[in-house]
Amino acid sequence: MIDIHCHILPGLDDGAFSIDDSLMMAQSAFENGTRGIICTPHSGPYSYGTLVNAFRELKKEITARRIPIALYLGQEVYLTENYVRQIRDVENGYPVTINKTPYTLVEFVPTAHTRILSDAVSRLRAGGLIPIIAHPERYAAIAEDVFLAGKLKAAGALLQINKGSLKGFFGMDAMRTAAYLLDHYLADFVASDAHSPYGRSPSLRNVHAFISEQYSIDYADHLMLVNPAKVAANRAIHSYGH
Repeated sequence: MIDIHCHILPGLDDGAFSIDDSLMMAQSAFENGTRGIICTPHSGPYSYGTLVNAFRELKKEITARRIPIALYLGQEVYLTENYVRQIRDVENGYPVTINKTPYTLVEFVPTAHTRILSDAVSRLRAGGLIPIIAHPERYAAIAEDVFLAGKLKAAGALLQINKGSLKGFFGMDAMRTAAYLLDHYLADFVASDAHSPYGRSPSLRNVHAFISEQYSIDYADHLMLVNPAKVAANRAIHSYGH
């Protein structure tokens, strides 16, 4: 499996606090079947150089500890109502896309209006980027109007469910919406959104087993291996069954 959303880089956001936390997360992920992690710290006040240095240092330490897991650089880009200005920063190296591909992981305030979601997707696509919307099941606009998810996909977005949502960690609305996205094959990824070696851990084995049991192993692989690998390799993604 490849985890497309993980806050494993130390000291940049509310994820891994230290390099020791990062290494424990990497080891736990590997022991539970993950072979690649896309590092996606929240976009924040740190510089691009600080981000790259943290990524290189973690890769160096993982190699030294002989943890056989691949790392890819990315970012979880927080888009607010100032998204037009934020998206213009592409010219200055922001947002940081996944492994230098057009794919970029984006998130919004949970109460973001439908217009914000739709306009941001349109502008990102117009700028040559492919937005992967992080945890769409946690946005009120989608929970209240599940058809919006299909509209965002039709506009060119991809959807990434959090593993915790499938077990109710983020509330019943998120759980029901995540189930709807899976039931209707609207989801493109399921990821850990891990923030530590403990509570919100990077382990994906249990959620892969859950989706395999409820749907199929093929669907679980599509969401947690096939599509993430395509993102890292800058290949096109198609909805499940197409």
